[in-house]
Amino acid sequence: MMKNDSFNKYMFPFFFALLLLAAYKLFDNAGYIYQALLYVLSIFSPILVAIAVALILYPVCQRAERLFASSKPHLISSRARTLSVVSVYASLLILLVAIFFIIVPALGKSITSFAQAAPSIIDTVTQKINRIPFVSIKAEGIYNGLEKLIASSALAHPEVYTSTIIGVSKWLVNIVLSLIMSVYILIDRESLTRWAKFALGLFVSPSKQTKLKKYVLKALFFIGRYFYCSVIDAAIISGLSLLILSALRVRYAPTLSLVLGIFNLVPYFGSVCATAISVIVTMITSGVSKGITVGVSLLILQQLDGNVIHPHIVKETLSLKPFWVLAGVFVGGGFFGIWGIVLSVPFIALGKYILCDIIKNKSAPKG
Repeated sequence: MMKNDSFNKYMFPFFFALLLLAAYKLFDNAGYIYQALLYVLSIFSPILVAIAVALILYPVCQRAERLFASSKPHLISSRARTLSVVSVYASLLILLVAIFFIIVPALGKSITSFAQAAPSIIDTVTQKINRIPFVSIKAEGIYNGLEKLIASSALAHPEVYTSTIIGVSKWLVNIVLSLIMSVYILIDRESLTRWAKFALGLFVSPSKQTKLKKYVLKALFFIGRYFYCSVIDAAIISGLSLLILSALRVRYAPTLSLVLGIFNLVPYFGSVCATAISVIVTMITSGVSKGITVGVSLLILQQLDGNVIHPHIVKETLSLKPFWVLAGVFVGGGFFGIWGIVLSVPFIALGKYILCDIIKNKSAPKG
C-alpha cells in the first residue's frame, strides 16, 4: 500500500513535467508545424473551397429545389434536385459573364485612370502633409519606394514572372475543380452525409456521435450562413455606393464602390477604412466640400446597412455583441491572417452556442 502511495505521489509531477516539455517543444517548433499545416491545407484546398461554395449556394439551391418539386409535371418534380443545382450554377455563370463584359471594362477604365492620376495625388498629399508643423515628407521617397516594390516584383524578374503564371494557372485549375466538386456535393449530399456518419462511427462512440453531429451541423450552418449573408450584403453595399458616388459625380466611382463592397466583408473596421479612403480620394480629386458630402452620404449608408439591411439578411442568426466580434477579428487576424479575420465571426458564434449548450446541460436538473 505504501509503495502505491509513493508511486502515485510522484506520478503527477512526472506527467506534469512531460506536459510542460511537450508544450515547450510545440512552441519551439511552431514555425515548422505552421508550415506543415499550410502544406496540408494547400493539398486539400480544392475540397475545402468546394465545401465552402456548396455551403454558400445551398440555401439558394434548396429554395430552387422546393420550387421545382412543387411543379406539376412529373418529369420536372422527379428531377428537382438536379434541375435546382443546374439552374443555380447557370444563373451564376450568366451573372459572372455579365460582370466580365459589362462591369469589368468600366472598372478597368476607372482603375487605369486612377493609376494615371496617382502621381498627382501623391504630390497633393505630400504638399498638404508638409504644411503641418514639424512634419516633412518628400514625394521622391514615395516614388523610390514604389520603384523598389516594382523592381522586387515578378515584372522585374522573368523567372519569378513565369512561376507566378504557373501558380495562377494552377489556382484557376483548382477553382474549376472546386466548382465541379461543389456541384456533386450539392447533388449527392445525402449520400455523402451517410458516408460521413459511417466514417465517424469508426472512431467515435454512438453516445458522442449525436452531440458531435449537432455541433458540426451548427458550425456548417454558421459558416455557410455568414458567408452567404456577407457576400449578399457586400454586393448590396457596392451597388448602392456606386449609385451614390455616381449621383454625386465622384471620380473613380466604380473603383471606390468596389473597395467599399470588398472592405465591407471585414466586420466594423472594413467599412470605416473604405469610407475614409473614399473621402480622402474625393477630397484630393474633387475638393473638400464634395469629400465631406461623400463622407456624410456613406456614413448614412453604413448606418442603413448596420440597422436595416444586414440585420434583415442575417435575421439575428449570428447575433453577437460588438466586443466579441472585435476581439475575434483581432485574435483571428493575429493567428491566421486574413482567413482568421474572415472566419472569426462564425467561429465565435459557434463557441457561444457550445458554451451556452454546456451551461444549459450543467444547470439542467438531473433525474
